[in-house]
Amino acid sequence: MVLDLLAFKAVNFPIKNLMENGDFEKYPVGRTKPNDWYIEDQAGYTTWEIRDDISLSGSKSLKTNSGDNTKLIKPINFIPGNKYYFLMNVYRNSEINQAWNQIRILTTNTQHEDNTVLTTYYLNAFPLRTWQKREFVFTAGTNDTGLRLSNYGQTDMRFDNLLLIDLTATFGAGNEPTKQQIVMLLEQFPNSWFDGTQNIFNAKHFLNVYHKKITELENAITALGGGS
Repeated sequence: MVLDLLAFKAVNFPIKNLMENGDFEKYPVGRTKPNDWYIEDQAGYTTWEIRDDISLSGSKSLKTNSGDNTKLIKPINFIPGNKYYFLMNVYRNSEINQAWNQIRILTTNTQHEDNTVLTTYYLNAFPLRTWQKREFVFTAGTNDTGLRLSNYGQTDMRFDNLLLIDLTATFGAGNEPTKQQIVMLLEQFPNSWFDGTQNIFNAKHFLNVYHKKITELENAITALGGGS
């Protein structure tokens, strides 16, 4: 179990967020393209913008109000076969104007064409004006070179605190944490997010995690009629 290895062997265990400046704080307000992002607007729409009116942390977030053909892509040097964890925080700031409005997260190739739809979230799953966390684990494909955020329709959506971790490179092949495990590890950071590279080993946090899991196990045994 990855928690065992970290707790008993690690002193300094670096972990990197591949979504550089995923809280958008270093970008100026307005339609200034985030560094290294590929952006292609749908004709006739103001589809993306750095704003300072709504944020989860800091003062800024990324606003999208996109049409079907808009491309908002972060190039990533994905390693085929490696497992990745992705986290985003999403805020719906307007009413849904079409029933099929949805957010899709996709991988793309070097020509910025869609490869694989990793997940789809319909906007009615996001309460109005409330930050919602969405996260998942996926395996990179052979031709994956970018990660695309797509807001289908014209609903005002905000993104903040984006996080992408190469689980295989960080923990080793075959020792990647499950989604539940990486979520627990990240709870030591504010909003489960960080920029750049951080040390994920924190003795106090690991003791809290173990205490929580032991308590859950003891409660489960008691519920089954076991224990003293």
